[in-house]
Amino acid sequence: IWGAGELPLVVSGIRQLTPRVRAYEFRHRDGLELPEVSAGAHLKIPLPPLKKDELGNRGSSEKRERHYSICSNPKRRDVYEIAVLKEAQGEGGSLAIHQHLQLGQEVHCALAENNFTLHEDDRPAVLFAGGIGITPIKSMALALLKQQQSFELHYAGSNEHEMAYSDRLGRQLGDKLQLYPSQTGIKLSLKQLMSQ
Repeated sequence: IWGAGELPLVVSGIRQLTPRVRAYEFRHRDGLELPEVSAGAHLKIPLPPLKKDELGNRGSSEKRERHYSICSNPKRRDVYEIAVLKEAQGEGGSLAIHQHLQLGQEVHCALAENNFTLHEDDRPAVLFAGGIGITPIKSMALALLKQQQSFELHYAGSNEHEMAYSDRLGRQLGDKLQLYPSQTGIKLSLKQLMSQ
């Protein structure tokens, strides 16, 4: 068991989204409904200790948890999904997740928190995401879609192969999604979009 939080979760699914991004699905250990979350919420995932040879020169494993946005539809109460970018030059958190978090692993987390809330009125929304920053924005787009709110999502990355969820979001959002894979010469211009 990892962690000592009050929410007992079990890894129920793992999917490789891109060569460096992996999705992890968590369900309640006892099959109960998960606490309700709002779009933009995150989980603090406790980490196992990393051995010195796993850390190399990447820092230390002193920090015992990492924050990951819940990117599944916030209305779902059966599952939370996070996506983790493997950072070879990071401090070891993403490496620990990629190397050690397996199906069936029990993880005891604190309850999800939200420091990045979506407005709740009916104003139109323009969402921006870059790279792995899509994770909280994806849940916001799904919430807005469910509420039939007017919105658009502008998602930038190096190439579509590296842009987690780009294919799924394309199917779900249709023309509400605009992709900017910079290696193809398509670049996101915040100045131009904001002027519109």
